Amino acid sequence: MSLSIVLPKFIRKSSPVFKHFLSLDEVVCRGVFNEKIIVFDVKEQNQSGKMLMMSIIRQDEIELWKSAQELLNNIFTSIEQKLQGIFRFELLSIAMNEDWKSFQWGEFSKGICDLAHELSIGESQFVQYCSIFGILTKHAYEDFGKITFNPQVRTFDRAPENLDASLMRLIRESQREQGFKGRSQLIFYDLSREPLYDTQNVKQAAQLSKMDKKLNANAETVLTEVYVIDKNGLHRLFQKMQMELF
Repeated sequence: MSLSIVLPKFIRKSSPVFKHFLSLDEVVCRGVFNEKIIVFDVKEQNQSGKMLMMSIIRQDEIELWKSAQELLNNIFTSIEQKLQGIFRFELLSIAMNEDWKSFQWGEFSKGICDLAHELSIGESQFVQYCSIFGILTKHAYEDFGKITFNPQVRTFDRAPENLDASLMRLIRESQREQGFKGRSQLIFYDLSREPLYDTQNVKQAAQLSKMDKKLNANAETVLTEVYVIDKNGLHRLFQKMQMELF
């Protein structure tokens, strides 16, 4: 899905992901690339770059995610009868560790419905409600309403010690992203209530260290940063590696 929508800084300040990157002068969402990788064009001090984000949740917490997904699906289904047109809602981020009991679903539903009525064909708008950040796009006019919701979240079905395997997958998939050679920021966004990244996990640390050495063994130097974001905040794992990313 191809997009071009600017994420305003005043909105990014409260995002569980983008609040960690307020030094960026501009963030433009380009849509989903290569199976659940969300791509952003970013700019900082006149330097252009890419940000690629992969969202993930632990296998043993998947029921929590399915419940949230079902609630969102129900909201979109309930308002379709009030709409005319084909829409898509792209979920960028959501904080699963927050208390869902305080979430005002009626208020969120009304906000989505009102925004959908304002959109023209081909137009997208940024959506923020509590910890939910997403993009609503109108694709076509019809005499009925339909909202497609296909959240870009993967299941982590390994032991936390194998975090490096998923990080490597993100890196490898990013290599196919249109031959970009500038600065890149790769975001591994962990929705889990019990974060996968654990500084006390000796085996995990050893695997990440091995991965770091492997990446730096490549020939080409590219300014690249790899981060994990979870409920505990931002963790920078690698920076300015020698690797062929794009």
